[in-house]
Amino acid sequence: MKNTIKFLFFITVNTVFSQQAITDTGTNVGIGTTTPDSESRLHVVSPSGVTDFTILATSVGVNNWSGFYQDALNNFKIQARDGSGILKANIASSGDSWLNGGNVGIGTASPSSKLQISGQIDGDFNGLVIDNRKNYGTNSGTNETSRLLLTLSENGAPNPLSRVFGIMEAATLSETDSSNGRLSFYVRQNGNAEEKVRILSNGNVGIGTTDTKGFKLGVQGKIAAEEVKVAMYSNWADFVFENSYNLPTLKEVEQHIKEKGHLKDIPSAEEVKENGIFLGEMDSKLLQKIEELTLYTINQEKRIEALESKNEKLLLLVEKLLNKKIEE
Repeated sequence: MKNTIKFLFFITVNTVFSQQAITDTGTNVGIGTTTPDSESRLHVVSPSGVTDFTILATSVGVNNWSGFYQDALNNFKIQARDGSGILKANIASSGDSWLNGGNVGIGTASPSSKLQISGQIDGDFNGLVIDNRKNYGTNSGTNETSRLLLTLSENGAPNPLSRVFGIMEAATLSETDSSNGRLSFYVRQNGNAEEKVRILSNGNVGIGTTDTKGFKLGVQGKIAAEEVKVAMYSNWADFVFENSYNLPTLKEVEQHIKEKGHLKDIPSAEEVKENGIFLGEMDSKLLQKIEELTLYTINQEKRIEALESKNEKLLLLVEKLLNKKIEE
């Protein structure tokens, strides 16, 4: 050959390939064949009865090498060892495949982590799907979507028992417009995959519902808790005890009940059914009514004490009058 051979190739097929014919057509090399395949730079044909072979490549004077191997069962391996004989890479058609050292990039030539994938990864319901359909740029578009799907199934069942699903959608291809992302948790129930938890890009969380109505936490169903704290509620009802507070008379309270069917400043049953209640606000309103009742009770106690005092004076006066009449 005209070009300097930089690597030595050792081919083992249970016999010595150096005894086989080597054909150089100028563009293709054949070992064990005088008619190498026109589409192959190197075409190796094993001797009759031999079905496995190994091809190794190594630099002159060093111990590191790389190569591939295929046995009689068509199991295929690609391996590489360093100068100390440590196996650094093993890619096999059966058994384990691994890389020892460095980062691995798929779809990128400069991976920054142990495994970096640029592009789309698909899988069935038993595996992992990372689907990146997002296009970068400033041109207008109709949709941009990126998905992350983690699923768990039982005994190879075609439908998953549980699912973690993340999606990002936006109206344009502009990076700054990607504001509708979400992370969803699915569980299979009664044959259907049902979304149980949703976390929106603005931090709102829905449990049993996909619409939080703009609140940080939306729950469809009942909640059991040992304690619930409403933090930093500023509009508390102690203003009832201030001298400037205009306490309604009991006649005014009675009149409002006759006209409205509920206490003043307390929502009606229809309003609660339609809009619900805010715990902090409702607790404050209920406390306001309790404090008003306390003032009514205090006022009634004072009136009772005054009546009792007058009653005692009247009894003493009656007693004196009776005694005076008896003496006469």
